[in-house]
Parts: sequence; C-alpha cells; structure tokens
Amino acid sequence: MRLTLLAALILFSPRLFAQELLVWEPSQASELRIILPMLPNETPNEAVENYLSSLKKDSDLSRLGLHHFWRARGKFRKLESTKNSRTQVLIQTNDGFEAGNVLDLTAKSRADAFVLPPAAGIRLTAKQREAFYNKLYDGMDMRMNLGGADVHPNHYGEEITHSKKTNFTRDKFEIELIQHWQKRNSEALGNGETGKPELGFCRGHQIMAVAGGHKMYQDISLDGVGKTSDHRSPEHHSGGQRWHHIYFSESLLRRLLGNKIVVLANSVHHQAVRVNTNARTKVVAFAADKIVEAMESPDKLTMGVQFHPELSVEATQNPGFTKIANGMIRGAIAWARLNRIRRPAPRCVDVF
Repeated sequence: MRLTLLAALILFSPRLFAQELLVWEPSQASELRIILPMLPNETPNEAVENYLSSLKKDSDLSRLGLHHFWRARGKFRKLESTKNSRTQVLIQTNDGFEAGNVLDLTAKSRADAFVLPPAAGIRLTAKQREAFYNKLYDGMDMRMNLGGADVHPNHYGEEITHSKKTNFTRDKFEIELIQHWQKRNSEALGNGETGKPELGFCRGHQIMAVAGGHKMYQDISLDGVGKTSDHRSPEHHSGGQRWHHIYFSESLLRRLLGNKIVVLANSVHHQAVRVNTNARTKVVAFAADKIVEAMESPDKLTMGVQFHPELSVEATQNPGFTKIANGMIRGAIAWARLNRIRRPAPRCVDVF
C-alpha cells in the first residue's frame, strides 16, 4: 500500500515531473539566453522543433512569426543549473525573442537574464506546465514582463471593441505564468520566507493587472476616461513619444525612482487599467487626468508601471528620465538580490 502511494506521488506530483530546461547558446558572443522546456526522451533539437511546430499549428501564435528561428546561429543545450552567485532574472517576451536594453541593464546589475519566449509551454500538458513554471520559479530570483500589443479582452471577460493586435493564446500562457508566480510567492510568504519580485512595463504592467483581477479601458478616449492624445503621440508609429507628469504615493516604486513624488515620464499607450478595488495590487501613481500609471502589491513583490523605464537614452532623448528610470529597474533587481540573501538556506533533506 505504501509503495503504491509513493508511486502515485512520483507519477502525479508536478514538482517531480521529469523535465529539463534548455538554454540557447548563440554562436557569437551574446548575453542572450533563451529558456525552453525539454521533456523526457527528447534531444534539445527535438524539443525546439516541437515547440516551433506547435507555434506554427496554432492560428494565433503562427501570426507572431516565431517559427523563423535562428537555427543556424547557435544551438540549445541542457541548462545544468541557474544557481550561482549572480541574481537570476526571467524576462517574458511577447512579440519575439528580443529583450533590447533590458539585457544591458541586467548585466550592469550583476545579474543573469533568461528570456522566456511567448507560449513556451504550449506543447505541455497542464501538469507538465506546472512543473515547468515551478522550475522557473525555483531557479530564478525575479521576473519581468515587457511591453507590446494589447491584452486580449476575453481574459478580463469582455469582447474586443477598441483593442488592437491582440493574441489570445499568447496572453493565456503569459497570464498563467504570472498567476503561478504569484501563487508561489503567496506560499513562500505564508511559510515565513521571502518572495520573488516581478516587474512589468507598459503592456507588462497591463497584463499583470489583468492576471490579478483588474480590467482594461480598451481606448482611453473612446471609453471616455481621458484623451488618448495626452498619452500617446500622434507620431508614435514612427517612434514618437508623449511625455507627461505622473504623481506617486508612498511605495517601493517611488523609492526606486529616487523617492520622487512627481516624475516626467514617457507615454506610448492608448489603453489604461480599469481598477478592481478588491484586487491585490493597488494604484500608486496617476497622471493628471487620473489614468493609472503604476500599481504595486502590499507585499512589494508585484509592481507595474505604464511607462517604459527600460529604454536607452538614445531612445528617450531624455538623460534625466533615463537615469532614474533605468535606475528603477536596477533597484528592483537589487531588491530581488536582497530577498535572495534573506532566503533560508536549503536544508540537507532538500539537497539530498
């Protein structure tokens, strides 16, 4: 009887699912590390091909063009461990594999960045995905969600009215990981341990809000809560940015921005968070027209900003903003490092 129960636990416990992580190894010197799951009896090449094949078969994901992968410019290998003396940061992308200036900021913060491509767990069963997400949470110290297109309204119980360039399947997997990460954080805090921070920019802030129970105004002007032109430059299609002031209440985000109450921030969005007052994350910054510009959870682990703090000074053309905004990201990585240091060391039984 005991042996049967033990066998069942081994078979069905998601944390014991036999599964490995793969990491992309470019053929040229690069900080880029892409994470994908590899199932038992698969080679790294088979795992990658199966992922790409799944993308091509899905009507939503095939539109992203991710199957045009750099097979000739590098290779995947088994990731032996993500545990070392440097802080480990997981970066969720949504339109491709690139993470831009975030990789440079992570490297300057003495941290290692690992890029998770869209719908990385698409070919996995629900239990396999849970095991995959547990491996990501256990191996990383922090998670980031980058900017991109609008979140599909179906994920907050509405139909498309004004949303653009939506992708239901991509958002589904992204939301699933966010909620799993927050569940693990809640468990850690309940056990008296430190959690692992997560930070979102623009769309990243929005999808984290949706995952946490908030909704979206699909267009600021058309939904009658403000003027889109106040938040998005008419020349945005050619790289233009709108700039406006945002006003912070006391929060970790404000402290990471140099404890500034008022910040002149870049703005390239036409949607905004529609607040659910019962949700865990709370508003910590508004624009002058009361549009939500930043949110944070009481435990300081979930943070999102509507602006783009990750851009280089060449992109913003605003050295003052770039300095404090880039500093906010580096400060969040330092917050993750501090939580890691404060985390209890593994017990012998956990190691052996």
